[in-house]
Amino acid sequence: MRTPDHPDAVAAARYHLERAARLCETIGAKYPDEPTDCSGPEAARECAKSIRELFLLDHQNTIAPEHLTRDLRQAAVYKWVCETFGPQNAGVMERVRRFFEEATELAQAEGLTTEQVHAIVSHVYGKPPGDAPQEVGGIGTTLLAYCAAKGISADKFEAAEFARVLATAPEHFRRRHDLKADAGIAQRTERGPLIEKDVLR
Repeated sequence: MRTPDHPDAVAAARYHLERAARLCETIGAKYPDEPTDCSGPEAARECAKSIRELFLLDHQNTIAPEHLTRDLRQAAVYKWVCETFGPQNAGVMERVRRFFEEATELAQAEGLTTEQVHAIVSHVYGKPPGDAPQEVGGIGTTLLAYCAAKGISADKFEAAEFARVLATAPEHFRRRHDLKADAGIAQRTERGPLIEKDVLR
């Protein structure tokens, strides 16, 4: 659909904007503020962008992960987590444990010793806790700096990993996760419906 330049196109764009907002709300994806006027050049571009978002939302299960926006990829990953590991493994604390595990594996891959890792943990836990959303920002910017130093694209490898995950049978990941549960560092898997992430702890 072309960007709006006459009343009928404006009405159609607004209809799709509203539908996109409802779909975003359903899957928990971030949606930008709706433009109040779709007739100007800037607003027309926003309408076109929002219509593209709508298409991606409607087809996120058949579109390659590298073509999803970051927020849509985030929503798709979370949906996969809920469906693969069950609601009890989709909460904040379990996600923190799995994130820490992955960060530790990166440290190991780059040659950090257990002594160095323990020293960092002791240093961090010797300070007052930070603010979680700000720490997420710090994680993101630090990862980007690491990837730049490594000469790789964070976005490319994130999308590639999600594509690999989607191409692998869920049972493979459930078995791996249950081995972690046997080691005492995770909860056993149990498939369940997608539920609101803000009530999961």
